[in-house]
Amino acid sequence: MVVHRGDAYFLVWTQGAHPFFFRPNYKAMDGRLVFALVATSSSGNLAGRQQEMKIEGADNLQALQRGGACWWEREPEPEGRFPRLQVVEESPAAGAR
Repeated sequence: MVVHRGDAYFLVWTQGAHPFFFRPNYKAMDGRLVFALVATSSSGNLAGRQQEMKIEGADNLQALQRGGACWWEREPEPEGRFPRLQVVEESPAAGAR
């Protein structure tokens, strides 16, 4: 999901059960912000932990605000599919750590 907190947007996810560390990438594409998993790492075990990354770049933020966000899945080939991601409004105090 994408969390809108104050003036910033964050992609938020929970790592799966296996010990690999996943870090998605994102790109403005066709008027929307598209996230995809392009790499994994075996350094560090973050299984079951919540992760987040700040979404940056004027083009990326504009695509998110105008067309929403989606996740690219490789199957079915050749184009894959693009399930939409929910954008959640969160107060800045709720996200403080």
